[in-house]
Amino acid sequence: TLAFGNAEFGVPAPTQTVTVGNTGTATLNFSADPRAPAAISGTGAADYVVTGGTCTFGTPVAAGGSCTLVVRFTASVVGS
Repeated sequence: TLAFGNAEFGVPAPTQTVTVGNTGTATLNFSADPRAPAAISGTGAADYVVTGGTCTFGTPVAAGGSCTLVVRFTASVVGS
């Protein structure tokens, strides 16, 4: 879970890092576009961008292993 708190409209919030764990018994592979390590979907998804991390296309995560995604949030609407 990421919590960006109060963010100013149109101003990128400081990035946060999330850890992705492979709790399965097989290797986890990222098959997204190699220029974008992961895609974010759902309501407001366009406000979030994966800017880096160790979870990347072509770098498998072994069973029991983990990797990271660095996420940036920029509020695109004014709200509360």
